[in-house]
Amino acid sequence: MRLRNLLLVVFLALPFLLGAARPDFNKIGDESVENLSKYLQIDTTNPPGNEMDAVKFLEAICDREGIPATVLDSGKNRGNLYAILKGSNPAKGSLMLLSHSDVVPADAKYWKYPPFSGKIVEGQIWGRGALDMKGMGLVELMAMVAAKRANLPLERDVVLLVVADEEEGADYGIKWMFSQRPDLMKNIAGVVNEEGPGHLEKGKLTFWEVRPGQKGLVWLKLVAKGTPGHGSLPYANSAPNRLIRALYRIQGWETPIQVLPEAKRFFAQLARNETGKRAEQLKDVENGLKDPEFKAWLTSVRHYNAMIRNTISITQLEGSNKTNVIPPVATAMIDCRLLPSEHVDHFIHELKKVINDPEIEIVNTDVYEPVPASTVDTDLFRSICGVIEKYYPGALVVTPYSRAANDSRYFQMRNIIAYGFFPFAVPEEELATMHGNDERISTANVKKGVEMLYDLIVDFAGKK
Repeated sequence: MRLRNLLLVVFLALPFLLGAARPDFNKIGDESVENLSKYLQIDTTNPPGNEMDAVKFLEAICDREGIPATVLDSGKNRGNLYAILKGSNPAKGSLMLLSHSDVVPADAKYWKYPPFSGKIVEGQIWGRGALDMKGMGLVELMAMVAAKRANLPLERDVVLLVVADEEEGADYGIKWMFSQRPDLMKNIAGVVNEEGPGHLEKGKLTFWEVRPGQKGLVWLKLVAKGTPGHGSLPYANSAPNRLIRALYRIQGWETPIQVLPEAKRFFAQLARNETGKRAEQLKDVENGLKDPEFKAWLTSVRHYNAMIRNTISITQLEGSNKTNVIPPVATAMIDCRLLPSEHVDHFIHELKKVINDPEIEIVNTDVYEPVPASTVDTDLFRSICGVIEKYYPGALVVTPYSRAANDSRYFQMRNIIAYGFFPFAVPEEELATMHGNDERISTANVKKGVEMLYDLIVDFAGKK
């Protein structure tokens, strides 16, 4: 028997070797779908958040299952949930299953089904947060429910932490937990958090991401001022005109390409899915980028482009509230994501040179400097890969850094291992619904996700 097949047989048998009967995942899967539908119906749009109702809903599930859980009130109807299954050797460090209960706004008129309906249609559960990230949080909880029902022997503690305010700065969520309840944030062996899905293309898995790090973030407000007046008598240097010129220069700025070691590793991993010249270019992406045709292809793929450069998105514009009034001030918000090697001050200095207008004020509204990525040479990473292999034999696992930002950084800046790992295989068109319209997740993903995370608990936290 090949070594990989032998290891897979052992992995499949682990729950029985540990003395625990396999849970009834048909029943738990159906319960998970029903619970997620209800969870999505709780409007936790941030701002203002109002996550307290959401965490109390999850607390009630814990109470029914006999899982010790505590709701931690962080003020203004914001709350966090901490639940734990105790292991026999907590000194080994806990496995923390992390999620956030707040969601970004959704405009119902652009959705096929209301964004807080939790509607189940043709094997899909619709609602804001289905992917980002109530779906993940509910699956994490139900994996713990499965472990509790099976009386799974645990060596490590398994902790569920559901936090508020991830989408708006974390002041009522993970920051609050570290500052106000540091006693609960100790001795963590590893964190599993959002992002890191399997990618489906025409029903076939192309690769699975496990994200060990993330880019930095800086949100900037550009402020242009000028003489106000009647719209019938234009000013060449009106505030809107000045702002538009600045944005045009930003839009045309091709930020420098930098291939960091993490990106080089990622593209080399992707080469396994390619053949011929493209495979060779991905294996040595720095050399490959010297080919204009390859460079044009790589930078045309948004996810790949964001791995090799700082990115800028123009997201908000504000000027006059009346068509025939030239406003004294016009503003724009830009969302900038920085490579791990970048420093915020240096980036802003370069941005000012591109804008080339000293009258444009640049205001920092939110800044997260890049943090060191977690090493992938860990037992938790190997356990994650083992789970993926069990359910998707031969799957290609790749390790890009996240192009977005999430609460993992607060652990990574404290040298706590944290990975982005979604136990969901999702088509690209569905992944694109996160922060967009018609966000949804398949019931099959929910059910399989519970099993995958249960097996992760078995392998990483169960008694050996």
